[in-house]
Amino acid sequence: MIDYYAQTDTCMGIKAISYDEINTHDFDGDFIAKTVISTVFAGILCASNPISIESKQETVESVSGDRVLDINRQDLALLAKIREKALYPDNWDGNGAIAVDKKTINDAESFIRDLLRDRIIYSPIISLAADGEINFLWVLESFRFDLGFYGDKTFSYYGKASSGQEFMSDETDISEGLPEAIVNFIRK
Repeated sequence: MIDYYAQTDTCMGIKAISYDEINTHDFDGDFIAKTVISTVFAGILCASNPISIESKQETVESVSGDRVLDINRQDLALLAKIREKALYPDNWDGNGAIAVDKKTINDAESFIRDLLRDRIIYSPIISLAADGEINFLWVLESFRFDLGFYGDKTFSYYGKASSGQEFMSDETDISEGLPEAIVNFIRK
């Protein structure tokens, strides 16, 4: 088995160095640790990240063939996009933006896990607002839908169908999920 040391650069790209190369750089054997999946995902999904993030060092151990991570799974891809938002520091936009809170990340993850539990949906655009909110945006042919999380176990949303029908809520408890009428618009 070959162990790899992975280092993220400022664009969050991953480069792998073999264990033999580590030894030539005087790293000791204790430096190799378990796989850090979220860092790998951040590197894969954030290669074109426009912000500069300090270089971080993580370690990655190769996995056996029966433990392959399927990056094509919608739930894993969306969770990785949500977790990537935690890498944005305060002032990430250069205008005083607030870094996203861990509670907000947790709420967004809980919501997406529940939404994808027994269905496939159109993937939303996931973004940050300057006030620390995580937003999900669906722009579909017959429906436009914006949903946001602040880390208080609730979400707010506004949506409008091409028929003119509107949907809105300011504080829906995450445990309630979306109304089925909205789910039907974003379901694949």
